[in-house]
Amino acid sequence: IMQKYPDVILVLMGAMWESTLEGIPKDRIEFHKWVQTPAYPYKISILNPDISIIPLVDTDFNRCKSPIKWIEMAAMGVPSVTSNIPPYSVIASEHNGVFIDKNSEDAWIEGISLLIEDRVLRAKMGGYAQRTVKMNFDIKTEYTQWVKTYNEIWKG
Repeated sequence: IMQKYPDVILVLMGAMWESTLEGIPKDRIEFHKWVQTPAYPYKISILNPDISIIPLVDTDFNRCKSPIKWIEMAAMGVPSVTSNIPPYSVIASEHNGVFIDKNSEDAWIEGISLLIEDRVLRAKMGGYAQRTVKMNFDIKTEYTQWVKTYNEIWKG
């Protein structure tokens, strides 16, 4: 992707693994350290990403994770290119992101390229993803499910 698109900047936040970035010019990598949890939404918002890339190796451990990264990006209207395994495959649709089967390198390049090259598609997918979050993950509408579950647990 970095060779194919000379204007692309790779923005990383959290941990930077130098060995995975070999061959990428340093001036095309933007790194941000972790921030305190209350500052995180503001930091991500300020970064204003165009596309989110969420690769995940298909392991039992990863299948038990939540789709929080996708939810965070989608809440901001940012479309994601994501591994098509749980927890992400559960929320996948052809409209709310690009979901990569079997983590094929060619499929990743194709999926990322699709969103880089098509600004309109990026906006549509980001908007659809944002609606998906509002319909399925918004505390204003989903809290009743949580209250019901907590009450069932407490009643034993």
